[in-house]
Amino acid sequence: MKYPYEKESATDAQNNRRKWLSILGAVVVVGVIIYGLYWLLYARHFVSTDDAYVGGDIVSITGRDPGTVMSLYADNTQTVRRGQLLVEFDPSKPQAAFEAAKADLARAVRNTRTNFSKVDQYRAQLSAARVNLAQAEEDYRRRSTAGNAVSREELNHARDAVTGAQAGLKAAQSGLAQAEASVQNTSVSTNPDVLASIAALRSAAITLSHMKLYAPVNGVVAQRTVQVGQQVTAGMPLMAVVPLGTVWVDANFKEGQLEDMRIGQPVTVT
Repeated sequence: MKYPYEKESATDAQNNRRKWLSILGAVVVVGVIIYGLYWLLYARHFVSTDDAYVGGDIVSITGRDPGTVMSLYADNTQTVRRGQLLVEFDPSKPQAAFEAAKADLARAVRNTRTNFSKVDQYRAQLSAARVNLAQAEEDYRRRSTAGNAVSREELNHARDAVTGAQAGLKAAQSGLAQAEASVQNTSVSTNPDVLASIAALRSAAITLSHMKLYAPVNGVVAQRTVQVGQQVTAGMPLMAVVPLGTVWVDANFKEGQLEDMRIGQPVTVT
């Protein structure tokens, strides 16, 4: 009596499986159709990739002159503002060089003013030498026309006085020419020695200003390699600042995805 009942239950179970398989197949077919329509009408116009990374400019902070790191004011991942102090070097030697350059400039100005005063001095000496020569020539002329009233020895002395006055005049002229050559067409502020000292002072001031390094842009500190007390050389990388305002995404697409890509097309980044 139980066998027909159990056979009927097995048939119902098979019917139920066929029904659910038919429903599942219909759902799959409908899903494929829907996806096909989605791809045909919408998705085929877009390409995507997850092979991408963020890139950005890296502003390297380097030592402009040799020095010893005295203080650090920023570390990795720290946000800094433009003009913020990052690194400070020991300023002892550059400060000493700056003071020496100031002393050299003062010395050059003083020497130049002395050279200008020498021009006036040699001009006065030249005027005096001309007067002495005129007097010596007049004395010699007067004695040479006095006849026997003047001894030969006195006449020789007068001639020697003229020769000496002429030599003195030539020496004064040479000294004046030399003094004028050192200051010719210049003033104290445009004298070559003064200009060279000014350039040396400016160079020392620039070196002294390099003892403090400031952030050139707003950003985040990265790649800090320097330590307090470290001796660095000119051009040595100390750290980097990454400006977050100018970052971009480098996305890598397959060759087949590039066919319909054009510059200016909208992009969605997640």
